[in-house]
Order: sequence, then C-alpha cells, then structure tokens
Amino acid sequence: MPLNEKMIDESSAYLIPELAENADDVLKKYYKEIFETELFQMWEDEDDWPSKITFKLFEEWFSAEIIGWVYDLAKKDLGRSKFDM
Repeated sequence: MPLNEKMIDESSAYLIPELAENADDVLKKYYKEIFETELFQMWEDEDDWPSKITFKLFEEWFSAEIIGWVYDLAKKDLGRSKFDM
C-alpha cells in the first residue's frame, strides 16, 4: 500500500515546549496559532477566513489529541514552515 493511502486524512502535528496535565490548557494557549496555520494551508486569502477566531470555533472545526512522545526518524534538523507566526 502506498504511503499516502496509509495517512489518516491530512493531519498535522505540532510540537509544544512542555507537556501539560490538562490538554485544554495547551489547546487554549496555542489554538489561535494552530487555527491560523491550518487555515493558511487551505486558503491563503485571510479576507475569506472567519472574522473572529475563538476557542469555541476551534473546537467546532478541529479535533485535537495531545500525545507524549514524538520520534524524529530523519537525520536532518527540524525546520519551520514558510508560514511563521
């Protein structure tokens, strides 16, 4: 099976500086940055984005999961996307 068929939708992963006990605390801290990054990946014209990005809207549009471990299998340094917040 080709790799792209094994992918679940078009999920994104975000690294955070620390692991919190409460996932909502993490999401409330970063939701706007995540929301805007995801919107930019789909549609670059910010005039077409929702006029008010709220945590409630984030919860309606996205599902999120906090995981404790990320393994870097690449031998290159991590980079940043073109859309730096």
